[in-house]
Amino acid sequence: MLTISSMFGPTKQPRLVIGYENDVQVDSKGRIRLCTEAQYKVSVREPTWNAVMHYVKIVKQRNLRIVFFNATPQGGGVALMRHALVRFLKPLGINIEWFVPRPRPDVFRVTKTNHNILQGTVGPDVTQSDEDVEKIVDWVKNNAERYWLKKGGPLSSRANGGADIVIIDDPQMPELIPLAKNADKERPVIFRSHIQIRNDLVQKEGSSAQKVWKSLWKSIKQADVFISHPVKDFVPDDVKNECVGYMPATTDWLDGLNKQMQDYDTDYYLNNFNHECQSQRVPQLAYPRKSYIAQIARFDPAKGIPDVIKSFAIFRRDLLKGKPEEAPQLVICGHSSVDDPDGTIVFDQTQKLIAKDYDDLKDDISMVRLGPSDQLLNAVLTKAHVVLQLSTREGFEVKVSEALHKVCSHVLG
Repeated sequence: MLTISSMFGPTKQPRLVIGYENDVQVDSKGRIRLCTEAQYKVSVREPTWNAVMHYVKIVKQRNLRIVFFNATPQGGGVALMRHALVRFLKPLGINIEWFVPRPRPDVFRVTKTNHNILQGTVGPDVTQSDEDVEKIVDWVKNNAERYWLKKGGPLSSRANGGADIVIIDDPQMPELIPLAKNADKERPVIFRSHIQIRNDLVQKEGSSAQKVWKSLWKSIKQADVFISHPVKDFVPDDVKNECVGYMPATTDWLDGLNKQMQDYDTDYYLNNFNHECQSQRVPQLAYPRKSYIAQIARFDPAKGIPDVIKSFAIFRRDLLKGKPEEAPQLVICGHSSVDDPDGTIVFDQTQKLIAKDYDDLKDDISMVRLGPSDQLLNAVLTKAHVVLQLSTREGFEVKVSEALHKVCSHVLG
């Protein structure tokens, strides 16, 4: 039997719980209540709330079972959004579930390379082999057959208790689409593409991006709807306009990343941050004696981290020359993710860059890979003097929105 203390980890955050079908049991399957319906209601304007309740009523009346699939339950933007959505809809009586596969590091290396190819963050010599494609297909099929296609499983037919709507929330597993369709041909399947796909590279004959996209498109084209980040250029020409929907990345004002915290709480988490700095042997924050500039993002080739450090160096060396007492520090931090093998590579590359080109500033750069503590990132964002988001690809505006939200919350009290 779960006790209250066992539901929370050392970071005061709900423990990640995965069920026997690899379903993500958000907030210990609802046993933990972080927000009430009343709190959600006052977080938006009345027309927004009424619109949401209109569709909630329809879904409940039709008794729909809605399921999401993506590659990882923690560490990335998709996971943040799913935790928030399940946390919100479950108490309202919506039958919503979220499933993830058993992780395979060799497959994640392939899918991350494909991600980089489609974004154009790697050279033209980086490509996908037929063996790589087979790895992904086998991984997806093995998970589906083991967990999700049996009677009552989310991918089984509706006649056998399967889901009414299937949402593939990740370009790492589009092979689930034909499996879902084969089990129930008339069931709606939605594919959500949350990455930037360089259409110019995809259309270039013989390019690595074209090869990757063609292998994905074989499965994706069987979906009924293609949801993209709201940038038209992120949608390849193969996708018909009548099948396309647009939806931005989202954030939850009431979760651990965005909730308002008292000074005592932010001091506590910034102290935790300095403990992390100490354990990773990087400079600690001197806040509040010195202000700091922050970029919060994964250590990813597309997050513009070299540009962050270069701009900080220009600011420190040129604009604040001879004024060391006014010199702020720089914080670069973010969560790691099990499906992101580039994290360690980019982190190591950045360390070498700082040692080689910015040795004079290394004592004022705190670069840390953090565990999954939303409150810790909340504290870093809340107390930052400047927040950066210098992504060279995608550049989703969520962190900018979260930073602005903190400013507005502070001003409005």
